[in-house]
Amino acid sequence: LNYNYFYILLIAFIGGIILNGMPCVLPVLSIKILSMLQHLDKPSKIRKSFILTSLGIISSFAILAFSFIILRYFGTNIGWGMQFQQPLFLMLITFILAFFAFNLFGFYEISIPNFINNKLLINKTLKDNTKNFFNGFLTTLMATPCSAPFIGTAITAAFTQSMIMMFLIFLFMSFGLAFPYLLVAFFPKLIFYFPKPGRWMLYLKYFLGL
Repeated sequence: LNYNYFYILLIAFIGGIILNGMPCVLPVLSIKILSMLQHLDKPSKIRKSFILTSLGIISSFAILAFSFIILRYFGTNIGWGMQFQQPLFLMLITFILAFFAFNLFGFYEISIPNFINNKLLINKTLKDNTKNFFNGFLTTLMATPCSAPFIGTAITAAFTQSMIMMFLIFLFMSFGLAFPYLLVAFFPKLIFYFPKPGRWMLYLKYFLGL
C-alpha cells in the first residue's frame, strides 16, 4: 500500500490522544490529576511533574519501537500488545493491578518505618522525579492492550513500512498519548478548573480502584 506519510503520522498522533479516553488508560491520567490537586499552589511543581511523565511516555514508546524494529529484523512476528499474550506477564500485571486496586479501596495502607522515611525525605525530590517519569512507562504499558479509532490504521502502517517510518509512527503516537500531560505542563493553571480537594476524592478513589 502507498501511504501518505504525513497523513499516517497525523493518524498516529490523533490515535495517541484518543487512547487517553480508553478504559485502560483513563484511570492513570485521572490518578495523575488527582495527585496534583494537592499542589494547586505550586504551578512549577505541577509543570515539572507532567513534563517528566510526558518524557516517560515518549521514552517508553521509543523503547517499544526499537524493540519491534529489532524483533522484525530477526524475522519475529510482531504485534501491538503482544506481551499480553504471555500467561506469565498477564499473571504479573494482574497481581500488580490488584495490589493497587485493593489499596485504593482502603483495605490496607503501606506504612514505611520512620528511619527509612527520614532517609527518603533527603532524596524526596529525586524520588518524586523518578516516580513521575515511570508513571509515563505505566501509562504506555496500560495503553498497549487497547485499541482505539485511528490506532489500528497507524499500527498496520507501522508494521508494513520501513524501520524509520515505524519509529516515527510510534513517536507521533507517544506525543498524542502525552498530549494531555504536555497541555497541563505548559498551562498548569488548567488544574484549577478541577474541583477542589474534598470528600469527593475518596469516592473517586473507590471508583478508580474498581
